[in-house]
Amino acid sequence: MKQVIAGDIGGTNCRLVLARVEAEQVDILYEQHYLARDAAEFETILGRFLDEFDADTGIDAACFAVAGPVRGHRATLTNLPWTLDSNQLQQRFSIGRVHLINDFVANGYSLDVLDRQDCLVLQDGLAASGARALVGAGTGLGMALVADTTAGIQVLASEGGHMDFAPLDDEQADLLRFLRRDTERVSYEHVVSGPGLVRLYRYYAWRNGVDPASLLQSEDAPAEVSRLALMDNDPPAVSALGLFFRIYGSCAANLALVGLATGGVYLAGGIAARLAEALGHSGFLETFNNKPPMSELLEKIPVKVITNPRAGLLGAAWYAGNQ
Repeated sequence: MKQVIAGDIGGTNCRLVLARVEAEQVDILYEQHYLARDAAEFETILGRFLDEFDADTGIDAACFAVAGPVRGHRATLTNLPWTLDSNQLQQRFSIGRVHLINDFVANGYSLDVLDRQDCLVLQDGLAASGARALVGAGTGLGMALVADTTAGIQVLASEGGHMDFAPLDDEQADLLRFLRRDTERVSYEHVVSGPGLVRLYRYYAWRNGVDPASLLQSEDAPAEVSRLALMDNDPPAVSALGLFFRIYGSCAANLALVGLATGGVYLAGGIAARLAEALGHSGFLETFNNKPPMSELLEKIPVKVITNPRAGLLGAAWYAGNQ
């Protein structure tokens, strides 16, 4: 049994836990959430976290899952001006060993730790062996592929969220032209993310002659767009969320085809978890499956929403305890 620290570090939130890990069992002993904007560097938050409890034994290892690419022992977050260095963290805080992994790699390692009730099934598909794919919208758009090997699962990091956005129809082509007013290159993350949902709202507000200023000033504009859409009393919000789900479905199917993810597609991240029930009644699956000549293959792929908000933390803790 190992005592570890695990972290899930995104562009908005920084979540840390103290956990005990034994094989496939992860027990969280202490958990704390912080706003990333409250600190100039990660070390400040980690130091605060370590000061809040007295571990009865030393920390054997740590794993921090970050929303950005990891190169060697360093990681830079995509949507936050932080750089983490595992060697420096290990020395400064006297931790046995420190690992840095992509946040969606952590979600991938959680798949064999999560229980059945931690996922909501959108499409049953057919149970089959093969790679699994993860995709999830939050502050950004994360992706990863999971492969089964003789040594256990291996999770492959991806920055596929930054692939070029590909319109499927005239409406989406018009959206692309609208978005290119502000940025020359439009990626899927510009659309399928919390900020992306707000961009879609701005697009429909512009088309409908509505001033979006009051919503854009909201403390949590993406959540406000979702709330108004689900209440069905704000036409730009309803249109924005509908298009968001359709583009999300197409993006997820693209990843499933790239990885031939016959083992299943998993939607991770806060947006899918919060809107899991709405996803099941949206145009997500219709767009996911509408990719001839591969529609029959896609219809057989299980599609699930990870509803456990601790998935990334559980995966990071598992990794810290088993590497």
